Amino acid sequence: MRAPLLASLALLAALAGCQIAVEVRVTGTPEAPVFEFERDGGGAVSIMGLSVGTEGRPGTVWSISSDRCIDISYVIYGQAPPGFRQEAPAPRLEPRRNYDVDLIGCGASGGARFAILGDQIVAGSR
Repeated sequence: MRAPLLASLALLAALAGCQIAVEVRVTGTPEAPVFEFERDGGGAVSIMGLSVGTEGRPGTVWSISSDRCIDISYVIYGQAPPGFRQEAPAPRLEPRRNYDVDLIGCGASGGARFAILGDQIVAGSR
């Protein structure tokens, strides 16, 4: 009885270490950035949350979360998609400041850096 349990736990531990890379692109407008997801090899991206933070500062500017994994291809800043909740309303993003967006994935990980410059969103490097 103990051997199958140990084998199952070993399999779960091995699978937990497998992360699928997800490319996160930031498009849209400075007022409503859109975070688009594409995983290596195609297919749906399953996430439990997303957070936006300011580079070099502790804390989160805006985030969404769910109690379960949800397949999704994009999130619009300030709008919680069906099945997700936001902790607080999204504040206006400040110009000339770097922001980091990170996925809280279900077997997936990814993120991006961006800034608001004038009336454009500019991709950065992390």
